[in-house]
Amino acid sequence: MIELSLNNSVAVLIDADNAELKYLEPALRLIEYYGKIEICRAYGDWESPLLAGWSKKLEVLQIERRQVKGGRKNATDHGLIFEAAEISAFSFSPIVNIIVIVSADGDFVTLRDQLEDRGKYVYVMGNRKKASPALRASRYITHYLEDLSTELRVLEKHYPVAPRDARSFFHFALFAYHDLSNEFYVWVSQHDFEQKLHEVCADFETQFGKYPVPVLLKSIDREYEYDGQQVRRIDADLKYARFGELVQAFIRTEKEYGEVSLAHMGKNLRQFGQHYEHRFGKKKLSVWIREYPETFKIEDGQVYHVF
Repeated sequence: MIELSLNNSVAVLIDADNAELKYLEPALRLIEYYGKIEICRAYGDWESPLLAGWSKKLEVLQIERRQVKGGRKNATDHGLIFEAAEISAFSFSPIVNIIVIVSADGDFVTLRDQLEDRGKYVYVMGNRKKASPALRASRYITHYLEDLSTELRVLEKHYPVAPRDARSFFHFALFAYHDLSNEFYVWVSQHDFEQKLHEVCADFETQFGKYPVPVLLKSIDREYEYDGQQVRRIDADLKYARFGELVQAFIRTEKEYGEVSLAHMGKNLRQFGQHYEHRFGKKKLSVWIREYPETFKIEDGQVYHVF
């Protein structure tokens, strides 16, 4: 299942010769989970009567039409491939880190490899019945268009807050939290946090009133922690900071006592570790130590370094 992203930027490139109009809306709804759509283009010969029915739908969905003159074999493919390469260049603005290609054409197998070599994440949406043998063989199709409705039901059940709303709420939460605290990663009360949210977002009820605040916080739970009464920003490097503290506590305890018991290591952590409550909270020390089995093991209340 897709993990809802708050920070990624996405370019959507649609091959109108190999995509079906009826799937565009659900495709874009699903792509929103990958990140904010910064670029959305459909490629084809828009003077052709075969695409005459597309214009109104593209306008409603805010998809930019890119004209590719017909008459040449694979002209649409070549136009899309050229612009995908341009978008993937570091000098292109806005910078995107995810590219989604909506097509079932095998010509995009090589393009996908090239884009990934440039550090982009590339996803392909294709029609199961129309997918070329080359694309099927590559196993590069991430989503089949026929399965989108099923995938969306699963995503919408798992993420009650729509992706756009989650990203917008994250923006206001950032300002509200830092207005309440000059320090990073400290707890603030939910009551104060909600009040501040209404201050920084004048039309909060209009934008987010349909969601309870705890549900909104759940949608950004990789960035903020909520314990039912308080809210705090999550330290992105917390796991590495915690690991560093454990290693230092182990070394200090071994030097002082010649061996390392859980009790002495815990005492050492509380005495010398920084922000102990933030980094280790209420979990038992043994639970945290067992998160690093490549480095530590525990036997009979003693902690050992794994070599």
